[in-house]
Amino acid sequence: MGGKLLALFAFLACAASSSLDPEKAVKQFSRLLEEDSDTPCCNCVCGSSGQCGIGCSSCNCAGCCPTEEEAAAAAEAEHEAEEVAEEKEHEKEEEGAVKFGFVIGLMALAGTFIFGYILEHHEINWLPEAGVGVIMGILASAITTYGGFKMIKAHEQFDFEFFMVFLLPPIIFDAGYNMDVKAFLANLGPTMFFAFIGTFGSTFVVGGAVYYAGQQGWCYPLSVLASLTFGSLISATDPVTVLAVFSKLGVHVDLFSMVFGESVLNDAVAIVLSRTILSFNVPGTEVNSETLGAAVVSFFVIFVGSLLIGAVFGLLCTWTFKVLDLRHHEDLVFMQCALSFAFPWSAFYTAEAFELSGIVSIMFAGMIMNLYCKPNFSEGAKELSSKGYHWVAMVAETYIFVYLGMAVFTFPIFTHTTWHLIAIAIGACFVGRLHIYIGSLGTNCCRSANDKPPPISCAYMFAMWFSGLRGGVAFALSAVSYAAMDFPTSCGGLSREDAAANPSCDGMTDSLAILQTTLVIAAFTIFVFGGAITDLAIWLKVLDKNANYDAVPDAGWSKTLTMVLSLPKLKKGPGGHGRGTELM
Repeated sequence: MGGKLLALFAFLACAASSSLDPEKAVKQFSRLLEEDSDTPCCNCVCGSSGQCGIGCSSCNCAGCCPTEEEAAAAAEAEHEAEEVAEEKEHEKEEEGAVKFGFVIGLMALAGTFIFGYILEHHEINWLPEAGVGVIMGILASAITTYGGFKMIKAHEQFDFEFFMVFLLPPIIFDAGYNMDVKAFLANLGPTMFFAFIGTFGSTFVVGGAVYYAGQQGWCYPLSVLASLTFGSLISATDPVTVLAVFSKLGVHVDLFSMVFGESVLNDAVAIVLSRTILSFNVPGTEVNSETLGAAVVSFFVIFVGSLLIGAVFGLLCTWTFKVLDLRHHEDLVFMQCALSFAFPWSAFYTAEAFELSGIVSIMFAGMIMNLYCKPNFSEGAKELSSKGYHWVAMVAETYIFVYLGMAVFTFPIFTHTTWHLIAIAIGACFVGRLHIYIGSLGTNCCRSANDKPPPISCAYMFAMWFSGLRGGVAFALSAVSYAAMDFPTSCGGLSREDAAANPSCDGMTDSLAILQTTLVIAAFTIFVFGGAITDLAIWLKVLDKNANYDAVPDAGWSKTLTMVLSLPKLKKGPGGHGRGTELM
């Protein structure tokens, strides 16, 4: 204590002989007393002459106080700590936004099922089931947009990865697994023509039409490659609404199988074809006979390679069930269904790993399993797997239409909208569907009136032409192209000078024009064509009250709900758990 008092007197004397206020000096020294005696000299108070310091042999405070570099480092560390804290808080808010986004999407999905069922129950046909999903998606997106939930809105944007990995594969697999194989094979010729030749023809008809119209100044001018890309993706038909109506009304099986078969193969062809066309969208790539030949080879390599992978896994599944003799094990119903899931999804991811088409692989895996593997299931497993895969596909395809509706607000669809391009593209799509008549007339040259199936009638031709709705696949391809900005130029079909002088090019890119046009065409065909298909089917007299759709996936709301709710009752087996159940 005495040493500290002595230091106090020395301190005051030093302060009095300098310009430092004695009162301030006392306050400074009191803070020194509260600290340990080994406190660094940075707390010393020196006069202007630098001759006095407390606790130091001299008033040299160098090294006691932090240097400018040390002070800057401390400030930077503090700033980084604040940024980390803010980032954690943002991640927490974002995680909550993602969960609320899922809630909104699921409630929109539930609303679609409920209102779709009510409309069908009251026989309201002018609003198609897919249209209900689009409307629910629009409402959900409007709530987040105008409610100020910007973070939730950001997570409602179309996610191509989510679409291609979680939504589309169950739909495509269910189509192959539950299709009427006999009807499909009986009409394989025209179906393959519609899906392959028809998709190629539609690509160049639509792409050529929109490019020519742009060069003539009739609409927004897309570049050649952008026009062909648009033609390929818009050629992907999605007749979910049409098939639902056909199934409910009971049209002829031949008509149903051709529309159904074309839609299944057409999606896969359009996906591979659009990817092949985009391979030219690389700086320095020239379009000549050599590159075109390479593109054709690439298309067939991707398609055939994916097909073979799907066939291998389908046959591997068949061999597994046959070796294990599972068809005689009614007590292993759930195990058989779970085992059947592993093979087609392995085919999907194997094809994707080799940069092929997982969609093509899982489709052919489903078809092979339908033909060869399903007969090796027990009766209970056959029924449960068919219904189980179908209700998953039903949820996925319904959510696609909800997703489609959400895009109205989450993408700049109505910003500088290219209405002239949309109108011309719709007309081009109508012309592009004329391959239905060409393929049908060619098929009729090989069929006689006594053949089974018989020649394709004019009513069938018009019904198939009318069934070419656009939907989720087309919009997904356009959305991923927009996200990747494959065509960032404005008015790519014009020179820079002409584009600068064209007012329609302001604020637009070719990718945005493709996105806007695709979504509007999808909505137009869903509401207009989908809403009119019931009356059209009745007017064309293509109904067959004896049609059997037991082996064909039913897309109708009420029939599907009834099917799911009428699953066989289960009773516990000797084991008392899931694997020990048997169908009553």
